[in-house]
Amino acid sequence: MAEIKNTNCRIDILSAAEHLSRAIQYKTISYENTNKMDNLEFLKFRLFLEDTFPHVFKNLKIDIINKMSILLKWEGIGQNAGAILLMAHMDVASVEAGTENNWSYPPFSGKISKGYIWGRGALDMKSQLMGILEAIEELLKNNFTPQNTIYLAFGHDEEIGGSGGNAHIADYLKEKGVTLSAVLDEGGFILKNAVAGVTKPLAVIGIAEKGTTTLELTSFSTGGHSSMPPRHTAIGKLATAIYRLEKKQFRPKLDGAAKEFLNTIITQMPLIKRIVLKNTWLFKPLVLKILTNSKTTNALVRTTIAVTMIEGGIKENILPQKAKANINFRILPGETITSIKEKVEKIIGCDGIEVKIKENSFNPIEPSSSSSEEYRIISKVVKSVFKETIVAPYLTVGLTDSRYYKNIASQIYRFCPIEMSIGDLNTIHGVNEKISIEAYEKLIKFFYLLIKEF
Repeated sequence: MAEIKNTNCRIDILSAAEHLSRAIQYKTISYENTNKMDNLEFLKFRLFLEDTFPHVFKNLKIDIINKMSILLKWEGIGQNAGAILLMAHMDVASVEAGTENNWSYPPFSGKISKGYIWGRGALDMKSQLMGILEAIEELLKNNFTPQNTIYLAFGHDEEIGGSGGNAHIADYLKEKGVTLSAVLDEGGFILKNAVAGVTKPLAVIGIAEKGTTTLELTSFSTGGHSSMPPRHTAIGKLATAIYRLEKKQFRPKLDGAAKEFLNTIITQMPLIKRIVLKNTWLFKPLVLKILTNSKTTNALVRTTIAVTMIEGGIKENILPQKAKANINFRILPGETITSIKEKVEKIIGCDGIEVKIKENSFNPIEPSSSSSEEYRIISKVVKSVFKETIVAPYLTVGLTDSRYYKNIASQIYRFCPIEMSIGDLNTIHGVNEKISIEAYEKLIKFFYLLIKEF
């Protein structure tokens, strides 16, 4: 793979850091109850973007989708080149009440201190949104025009599922007859010490995405006084069903994106591990046992089960007539929502329990190619900006808004060009979310070079 010869990118990082600091100060929080969302705050944030990046908003075509989301179009010079979509979201997760004092600095202060920019959205994902715009602003100042037409999609409700934002943007583009050669959304990061035995930083690019469904299990029983109970109460039957599910689990599989990931990183492993991982035809049971022992790698190789909500009973001496549990499944490619429901019904094998699929369920997104031209370009830019980094295809275990574009995009990739540790990952949606100024500078440089290569 040829290296990028000219990697110069003249970004005023102190100015860019100040811009990100100001972006974090806008409380663009999304809520499940959309009536709680502060639409005025989102408008103020958009006006801030227009003021901060005048070349972008002067030269790119802008559409406001569903009143709040932003779609920008940068017309390319290529006649037959496929369009590219770069994604980020404006909304951020709320800060859990009572945790504000646990932060080193107020969560919406955007404080610049100790080489970091602090606050909610610093990683997820105002840094990516602002970094894309910083890169394009600089390119426009240099009179650059891309070969491919480039779209920017900035949704306003990714944290609550994206149904009001990127779902509408995707429909809008489809109605316009737009097809995309590639989409790049959030997903994997550049992680240090993420895999035992791999000493180099690891850039993981999501080429596939797990699906999700929540099944509501409801058990029924006769009511009455607790002094004369039946052999199995509604809660007891539900508990049995949950026990059977957690005990049985879904069978792990080593294929698709997970297998590609392992095949990429084995060259960096110690000799014994290399031998085992290269010969999965012989050691597959051992490999799967090792992978399922860690919650991180377990999520790569099986459909996971998580009991997240349970309710039942109104008083200690009254028999409940029903009890409910919500169980969330993250579905491997190759499975479907329907197949998961059927397997659950078979596993629990209990009479008097109803299994219902809840709303906001999505089937998995099948893998995009890790040998496409677009993947090759992303990988080349990563290696040019982040020296000595291994690039590996990966299965994204969380949902991203990129799923809405599956019917108009040839390839979908999920990657945030941010160097971090596993500890940094835990600050996303948590306490002390922050990005180093050095990491932010590299993020901007990544998008600057990526757009030039596209």
